[in-house]
Amino acid sequence: YSRDFNAFMGRAFEEFCLRLMHEGKILLPFKHDALGREWGVFKGEKGKNTYEIDIIALNNSEKKILFCECKWKDGADAVKILADLRKNAKYVTWNRENRTEFYALFAKSFSRKIKEKNVLLYGINKDNRKLHLAARNISTDSHGIYFQMQNGKAITVPCHCKLLGRHNVNNILAASTERKIVV
Repeated sequence: YSRDFNAFMGRAFEEFCLRLMHEGKILLPFKHDALGREWGVFKGEKGKNTYEIDIIALNNSEKKILFCECKWKDGADAVKILADLRKNAKYVTWNRENRTEFYALFAKSFSRKIKEKNVLLYGINKDNRKLHLAARNISTDSHGIYFQMQNGKAITVPCHCKLLGRHNVNNILAASTERKIVV
């Protein structure tokens, strides 16, 4: 169940980060005109010819773009994640020849960090920036579990999970509420 829970939380974490950016709760290096996800197909071996970027922010007039990767993982390798994100960023054609690129990485924690211009890290405790998350208003029914992810500034994102047995998820989320997940 923990693999399924982490997969679910990974998607919820992406949505939470996107929402915080949309509402201006995470300071970005520029004001954005557009914010969302990006995925696509490129020429290559079938099955190995797709890319996905969790979040992209654009400023059309300044030709600035922010590529974001969200990892619901402890000990994420920022160097590897950034390398993969830069590789995927090459497939985004928006102003490819004339844009300023920025990168943001979100994870529970990082095993290796990066101090590089135009690269931001968000993680737990001792990492560069903090996002405090907790699960609130947990309820279950025959369709799954419902709860709200909330940060320290009371930004709330409603979540629904039907991937796991409700008792296992309830126990995990109740524990995370009591100890306050800090991301």
